[in-house]
Amino acid sequence: MATKKARGITKSEILNAGMALFLSKGSKVTVKDIADAANVSRQMVYQYFNSRSGLLTALARQKDENSGCKDRFYMAIGIENPAERLATCIIVWLNYVKEIQILANELNRNRHSDPDAESAYFDRFGDVKVWFSELFLSLKDNGAMKQDIQIQDAVDITFTIVSPQVYELLHSDQKWQHRKIVDHLSKIIHNTFIE
Repeated sequence: MATKKARGITKSEILNAGMALFLSKGSKVTVKDIADAANVSRQMVYQYFNSRSGLLTALARQKDENSGCKDRFYMAIGIENPAERLATCIIVWLNYVKEIQILANELNRNRHSDPDAESAYFDRFGDVKVWFSELFLSLKDNGAMKQDIQIQDAVDITFTIVSPQVYELLHSDQKWQHRKIVDHLSKIIHNTFIE
């Protein structure tokens, strides 16, 4: 029987083991599974992350930082043509939603009963709403948005339409392919907000 590591294990090693498990096995992965994969005790995982939700938050943050999604989103905000700018930002975000679907579903599923999961959910997706605020401010500055639309309303509606929950419903329940989801949701958002 292999001896568990007591010292020298880094948070990132635990996170790497956790991410590999989530990507291969889905949301049923437990803290024990992750501890075993990282060859540490469950207590060590809890020492670093306090709870399963804390671990999920750290996994989501690591994925965000490593993905480059934010950089791609802000590069898209720099596109001159407003319609192309909006479409590209939606594509960047939905491509990332496809990547984080398992983690996003887990955070969403637990957020109503677990304060840590709720905190993790709003921590991660609060940042994304800031991205969308920047996008819609840029569109308004270009005179491309419909006049009767408030920025915060556009952000709230758009984030809901392109949320991981809606993506999951269309992909898993309705059996839509990713490209169809992107095309239809982009069109809805464009028609709702762009002059």
